[in-house]
Amino acid sequence: MALSSEGKYLVVNADDFGRSHGVNTAVLDAFKDGILNSASLMAAGKAFDEAVHIARSNPGLSVGVHLTLCDGKSVLPHSRIPGLVDQDGEFQKGPALAGLLYWFKRRSLSGQIEAEIKAQVQRILDAGIPPSHIDSHHHLHIHPLIFPMAAKAAAEKGIRWIRVPREPFSASVQDFYKLSEWGVFKALGGRNERRARALGLDFPASTFCLSRRGRPDEKKALRLFSHMGARVCELYAHPDAETAAGAGELGLLKAPSIRKYFGSKKYILCGYREIPEGSGRVSY
Repeated sequence: MALSSEGKYLVVNADDFGRSHGVNTAVLDAFKDGILNSASLMAAGKAFDEAVHIARSNPGLSVGVHLTLCDGKSVLPHSRIPGLVDQDGEFQKGPALAGLLYWFKRRSLSGQIEAEIKAQVQRILDAGIPPSHIDSHHHLHIHPLIFPMAAKAAAEKGIRWIRVPREPFSASVQDFYKLSEWGVFKALGGRNERRARALGLDFPASTFCLSRRGRPDEKKALRLFSHMGARVCELYAHPDAETAAGAGELGLLKAPSIRKYFGSKKYILCGYREIPEGSGRVSY
C-alpha cells in the first residue's frame, strides 16, 4: 500500500514478539481487533516459530527485529560468544549491568556483539521475513557501542527504519521514572540520529511507550496521545495474554475509546514498510 508523502503516520508496535505464546497471542489479537500494526520479533525467543507462522499468515502486520543482548537467549552458541552468554546461552539479565559490561570490556567483546547482532537479523531473514525496522529489548541498541553495529546491520540488509527512542519532554515530565529515562534518551539520541542519517536510515521523530507505571489506564493513555504531533510517531507496547500488565496493555490496544480517538485524528495508522522513504527525517 503506497501512502501519501504529505501525511502524518503512527506506527503502533508490539515489542517481544516471539518471546512466549502469551505475547504472540496478544499480538495477533491486538492486530486483528485493535490498533496494532507492527511487531518486533525476538530471533531467539521461545515462541519464535509460532511468531513466524503468525507473521506469514498476516501479511498486513509489519515485522521488525527486536535485538536481544540482555534478559534473553542468544542465537549463536556459547562457544562463539563466551563473553556475552553463559553455558545455556543466556545473556546478563539486567540491561544496566549488561550495558556496563559491554562498555568496560568493549575491546574484547565488540566482535562477539557484532556477530550476534548479524546472526539475529539473519535468522529472521532466513525465516522468510523481510524486516521493516530494527529496535531492541530494553532499548539496549542505543548503547554507544551497540548502535553503530545495529545501524550498520540494518543498512546492509535493507532494513530502512531504526528506533531512536525520544518521547517529548511534555509527556515524560508527568512521571519521574520516565523523566530520568528521557534524560538518557536525550543524551544518546543526537549522536545516534546522526549515525542513522549517515547510513540512509529513517527513524520516528517521536516515540511513546504505552506502559506507564501502575495499572493501565485509558485516561492516562489518552493524555499521553495528546502529546503526539510529529510527522512520524511510534507507540510501542508490550501486550501479553499471560501476564496482568501485558493483558492490561492488550486491553488498551483494543479499547473502543482509543480506537475512536485515532479514528478522529489525522494520523494514518500503518506499519513502517508503508511509510514513504525519507519521512522519518522530517521532524514536523
